[in-house]
Amino acid sequence: MGQEIVVFVIVALAAAWAARRWMPARWRQAIAGRFGRLLQRLGASERAATRITGRIGKAPGCSTCDSCGGCAAPGRPTTEHPITIRRRN
Repeated sequence: MGQEIVVFVIVALAAAWAARRWMPARWRQAIAGRFGRLLQRLGASERAATRITGRIGKAPGCSTCDSCGGCAAPGRPTTEHPITIRRRN
């Protein structure tokens, strides 16, 4: 039983890390804002909540680097390459 709990915790932490790492920036910032409001309702100071939500919202992932072009809107190809299908004899 103890081993299963340890494995569950490790897998849950790995899934949370992967989700935080690869989540789009807008989603991550929205979740960080909600988490900050939850911390304040639970009694954390505003400074502590802001510090924690800042760390959550700044994780690397989608929309943090503009150099890769992965987040750019898809455009039309600049050149067209027609495809020719030929029957074998």
